[in-house]
Parts: sequence; C-alpha cells; structure tokens
Amino acid sequence: MCGVIGIISKTALNNEIYHGILHLQHRGHDAVGVLNYNPHTKQQVLKKSLGLLTDSFITTQPLQGTCWSIGNVRYTTSGNNSLTDAQPLVNEAKQTLGIVVNGNLTNYQGIKNSLITQGAVFTTESDAEIILRSIEQRVCNETCTFNDICEAVSHVYNTLSGAYSVIGMLPGYGLFAFRDPLGIRPLLYGVHPENGSHCFASEVTSLTSLGFKEVKPIQPGEVIFIDHNHQQQQRLIKKTCHAHCSFEYAYFSHPDNTMEGIAVRKARKNLGVALADKIRMMKIAADVVIPIPKTGCLAAAALAEVLDIPYVEGITINVGIGRSFIMPSQMMRERTSQSKFIIDPSVIKGRNILLVDDSIVRGTVSKSVIQQVRTAGAKNVYFASSFPPIKHPCIYGLHFPTNEELIGHHREVEEIARMINADKIIYNDMRDLKEALQIDDFCAGCVTGNYPE
Repeated sequence: MCGVIGIISKTALNNEIYHGILHLQHRGHDAVGVLNYNPHTKQQVLKKSLGLLTDSFITTQPLQGTCWSIGNVRYTTSGNNSLTDAQPLVNEAKQTLGIVVNGNLTNYQGIKNSLITQGAVFTTESDAEIILRSIEQRVCNETCTFNDICEAVSHVYNTLSGAYSVIGMLPGYGLFAFRDPLGIRPLLYGVHPENGSHCFASEVTSLTSLGFKEVKPIQPGEVIFIDHNHQQQQRLIKKTCHAHCSFEYAYFSHPDNTMEGIAVRKARKNLGVALADKIRMMKIAADVVIPIPKTGCLAAAALAEVLDIPYVEGITINVGIGRSFIMPSQMMRERTSQSKFIIDPSVIKGRNILLVDDSIVRGTVSKSVIQQVRTAGAKNVYFASSFPPIKHPCIYGLHFPTNEELIGHHREVEEIARMINADKIIYNDMRDLKEALQIDDFCAGCVTGNYPE
C-alpha cells in the first residue's frame, strides 16, 4: 500500500509534485521518492529518502525546469524498508522507464523466477519491480506507441495477480497509468483547466489541491496515456468484476477523498449510524462518546448524534506521532501506541465511556487506549468498531498478512473484549458495511476470507 502521483505539464512544475505528495502522506511513512524529467534538456533526476516528505532532502531542491514527474510515498508490505526498495523504480541500464505502484502482487515469486531465467536482473526485493520488468520488455525501445503500452499492460493483466495501481513515465514519450482489472486500489485522473497539465493520483485531494478539474477514476482494467504533445489516449483492456478495497473507506483514505463516486466522509458517517442502532439494541448506557482520532471521529460524531449522547474529543494525538497501524513492526506499533495519545481525565473520570474507532486489527492501539482511559478514572469502557471483525489476512497490500497477528481470527467478540480489556465490544457487520458504502462490489476478504480474483 502506497500513495502515487504523476504530473505531465507544458511548463515547469514549480514543486507541484511535492504539494501533491503531501496530500498522500497518510498512505505511507516509510519512504518518499520522485522521478523528474525535463523534456527540453532530456535530463532525469531520481530522488529518494526514507521517512516523511517533510523530513527529506527532496523538498529543499527546486525542480529546475522539470515538466514531468512521478512520485510515491511508501508503506512497506513487500520487500525491505530500505532506500533501494523505495520508489520510483527505474530500469537502470537504459533510463527509459520509471514507475510508481500502489498495491501488492500475490503471485510475484513465480513470475520473478521466470523473468530471471529470461535474463531479467532484479535489484530490489519489492514486488513492484516485477511490474517494471514486465513492462520494460515491451516499451523500452527506440520507438514507443500507445499500442505498445497497451500490449505491455495487457501482458501485466494476463500474468500478474493482485492489486496494483501504476503510474509510469517514458521519458521522451509521455506518462501512462492503469489499474488492475479488479480496481482494488484507487487511481484518479484530472486535467488542469488553465495550463493543460494532466495528473494521476491515488486520492482526489492531491488533484484538487493543485487546481485539477474534471477528476474521474481510472476504470479497473483501463490504461490512459498522455503523450509528449499532451494528447490523451485511453483503452479498456480487461473488464471484470469490480472489487474496491472496503478498508480504504473505513481507515486508509483521507476523509475528503471520493472513490468510485462514494464520498469517504459520508461512508464513515453511515458506519457510525449503523453502530448506533446496535448500541441501542444492546442497551449500552454510555455517558459520553469519545472518538479515537483521527479516523474514528466521523463515525463517533454520527453515532453520538443518533443516540443523543455527548460527543467529546477527550483524546488527542501527540504531535509528530504517525499512524501506528502502518508502522513496519509490532514493536514499533506498541511503542507508538503508548505515546501516541493524550487523555483528558476531566471528561473521563467516573463516567461510562464509549470509545469509537475505525477498526480493530491487531488490538495493539485498542488495548493501549482502553488502559489509558481506565487509568484516567473511567467507570466502564465500551469499544465500538465501525468496521466488521477482521478475521483474515489482507493479500492485496495492507500489512496484516498472517492469521496469527489478527486479534479477531478464530475468536469470539467476548474473548476479544477480554484481551483488550473492554467491558463490551460493538462491531458493525457485513450488511452494515454494504449499506454504509452503498455499493456491493467491494473487497472484504479480510472479513469474509473470500478474496476476489
């Protein structure tokens, strides 16, 4: 799971790519990178850094006439958390292709072995390099056409399984972007009404913050190419059932994002309303509703309004602490969760507290917060999760790849409550999720164990 962006402009970008990346920072904290190209001088510059964009050297250097650029923020789900595995990835020998990828391949090892036997040389442990090597065999020659790009993407569709949204740069030719045939990960496209620039990005806010209009999703199985003359070509190569990731709506995406026509903000509020109905049926008497920031806030506010219970932001985030869910190790997640939140005892002491969060994955954050709330003097602590129980690994790019790390795997709700020290846990279910998202065609393999293919 990552955030990706690509811009092709007729004029110098003046750091637009960096501002676009800032709006994707929540999608990855491990590394950041950009590949810049100046079509006038034919010069390419690749910059990568571990950590956040604001902590990197990347923002300190102007683009100096760059008109094309692709960028990535990385959340490590395959390969190593190293500068070598950071994106963009470039075919080093010819410098004729660079890509950024958001997603995860499920059959990459066998494909990698096959490509090695054909002479491909791999320089990273990232599965994204499989996509790079698969494409470069078909487009990295002295001439490149849209049909060549479509042939390369078609080969990817026919050989690689999993989730992948890809933006590619072909220096001298243009930028292209495509989504896997299931459309599991988001990817959008927009045009700037004033300067004619084109932009691809993982989330709407990256485009709208830079003034891009007519923003629309790239369809599953579709490829779009913007050539060096800024002419657009697009083709739907492989059409299948759609299966957008449901966890994007509950947790991963920015609340101001819109995916497949569904506003994330609205979906999270709907999940809160569904929770309210369950809490009413369970006759849970809470004195105050407190969200676990930040992704629990919208559901908590909607829940509190329906139940007419005071909504109080009694937990704040310690400035400078990132999203603990996407930390690369369990030790880091535990350390982060212990220092991430600041509790206000004045709204907690002697009261029955209803905590609301987007989900319970490993239980690390939930258990830590509940303990801190009890220490602050809570009478009872109830915990509501807007997302259904996560019982199965994600194979498509979220970093919970094994059953063992999931607190919900083969456990009943009562046992989970005991493990995180909650008096009761309230979950939404699959019906609530479908009604909240207002779509049926999404991936919920982490809940049901049924993965789209």
